[in-house]
Amino acid sequence: MKAFRKNNYVKVIFDDGTFVEKEFTTTEEAIDAWNFVAVNPNEELRTESEIKKYFLGEDPDKVEHLIKDIDDSDILFRRGMSVYMLGVSELSIPQDFVEKIIEAENNEDWDTVNKYINFWRLVSLNPDSRVRDNLFWFIRKWNMQITDSGMIKAYRNATLKHESKYSTKFVKDVINKYYITKYIDKIPPKDVTIEVSDGGITNLDKLYNDVINKTDDAPVYTDLHSHSTNIVLGQPVRIPREDCDANQEHSCSRGLHVGAKGWLKQNYYGDVGLMVLVNPANVVAVPTIDEYGKMRTCEYFPIGIVDFDEDGNVIEPDYDIHSDIEYLKQIQYAGDINNDDINNYVIHNSNINREDIYNSIIGSLTEEDNDY
Repeated sequence: MKAFRKNNYVKVIFDDGTFVEKEFTTTEEAIDAWNFVAVNPNEELRTESEIKKYFLGEDPDKVEHLIKDIDDSDILFRRGMSVYMLGVSELSIPQDFVEKIIEAENNEDWDTVNKYINFWRLVSLNPDSRVRDNLFWFIRKWNMQITDSGMIKAYRNATLKHESKYSTKFVKDVINKYYITKYIDKIPPKDVTIEVSDGGITNLDKLYNDVINKTDDAPVYTDLHSHSTNIVLGQPVRIPREDCDANQEHSCSRGLHVGAKGWLKQNYYGDVGLMVLVNPANVVAVPTIDEYGKMRTCEYFPIGIVDFDEDGNVIEPDYDIHSDIEYLKQIQYAGDINNDDINNYVIHNSNINREDIYNSIIGSLTEEDNDY
């Protein structure tokens, strides 16, 4: 057996030619690992199994298989035990996310692979390493959906702030009919007519744009707690990131709150259920408490109104989400990836511009979007 150490990097080569290696976060951790391997001659030699468990965790066989899959991957590459995504960023990827990427790649599920690539592009723009580390765990824990463009589908409740030309029920029915017509029935909404409240007739495409994009016609909602936000379907809701509480240990604090379908209940902080899209770059805090399915953001994009069943649970719509491209086109571009927080991530050269990221996602989705 041979062992090598350079700065925070330690490699151990076993007699059969196999090896383990790891780039430790701190010099102290690397020294501890080196001392563990290069034991005092008067002590019993460490076994191969003990060394692998130290470097690879409690299930070294699983990790060794994962390492082989990573080395065979067309999407991922590694430096030591840190894993990165080709052509996306120099931010290392959490292991649970790595495992799902490998699973999708091995299953040749390229739609899911592309979702994961877009998701990580947007996560890489988030300046908080704790969010980058925990966000995918949170999504899996609460069975949340990642859209084609890498957005997160989430939910929240609101309450009516201003009356409008159209009622909440009418707006909900129009949106549902629009999505079902366009994406399930494959019929152009402009070819479908619908009756409006004053007895007139208009086409579904125009009516959808009225209730989504015109604040003078559509209802305006607000949060029940502060009544300070204006929530209009099809318009991003934003507050400055610095006004949010980024402490993940604070389960309920300053920020725009969104949650998973399994967490939201009818009439919890509002009597109108909203479906929203969240850009991973705008997530501020991901609570690590297992039973708390709500996170804080500095921006979300309301796209629909949901119903609840007799037990107060969200009823999942029959259609998939296809409005994320419009959201990408509205996102404000500002700044680059934050490279200051390196405690949990190995960052070599991350100078990705937000506009380049969004344009690359839009470009990859536009052709598919035009097929509907």
